[in-house]
Amino acid sequence: MSEEDINKLLEALKSEKPSVRLWNLEKISTHSYRNEVIEDILPFFSDPNPDVRETAIAIVSSSKDKHYLPKVMKMFDDDESNVRKAVLEGMKHYQDSSIIELILCALKDSSMEVKLEAVRASKNYDDLKIAEALFWVLKDNSPEVVEASKKALLSFPKLVPTDVLENYITDTDPFVREVAVRLLTPRKASDPLPLLERALSDNYNEVRLQALKQLFKLQKSLPKENEKVVELILSGLHDSVVEIRLETVEILGELKYQSTIDSLIKTSLRDKDESVKTRAIDTVNQITK
Repeated sequence: MSEEDINKLLEALKSEKPSVRLWNLEKISTHSYRNEVIEDILPFFSDPNPDVRETAIAIVSSSKDKHYLPKVMKMFDDDESNVRKAVLEGMKHYQDSSIIELILCALKDSSMEVKLEAVRASKNYDDLKIAEALFWVLKDNSPEVVEASKKALLSFPKLVPTDVLENYITDTDPFVREVAVRLLTPRKASDPLPLLERALSDNYNEVRLQALKQLFKLQKSLPKENEKVVELILSGLHDSVVEIRLETVEILGELKYQSTIDSLIKTSLRDKDESVKTRAIDTVNQITK
């Protein structure tokens, strides 16, 4: 595209019609020369049309020029949620610690779409403040936001200290407790056993199930059979939920410890659920052969 064509597009941006301004901005956004006309695009941050402002933000942020980062971030004060969302989308072009505060603010936004974008942006920052904010977002009314926050938190397996997780394991919200338990991966700094033992008595099924899975991971990371860990795993054979009893039998089949055979025979082979009994027979055979 020639310089004359570029100038025509820039001239067309002066149109009184929002649709014309938007069309020409979108045209500019598709060409590599857009980085050369950033100064001409900046005035559209204050355009009365939110779609125009949104597109202008996308163009400026795609330049990756940190000189413009403060101006892009300032646009998060906009009243329109699609503009605020565009600001967060633009943050993928930068890597700057100042963005952390923006994400923390966005996680409290009134718009579900903005919060979702903030959760996505949070994955780029290994920051404890963001992780703690994501735990708060797990209490959101939107299932989409909750699920996205859960995935984001699980992408930081060792970021949250055990003593911080301890607070979340006793939280009133079951989703918070579940994620906290799932983050209790084997840690060198402290022993997660007391917290996992507490989680095994949780009234929320998924928390107990995840506690068993974490105990399995913990045992697998140890050089030999740990009596206390195995004892806690065996407690799952008495759970009221079939899925959890079945998972426990599966775990014991993976571990193949002779010490668990007696419990399997006395408990699982007498289970009222046929699927548990069938799997228990297979597990006992696996261990003894």
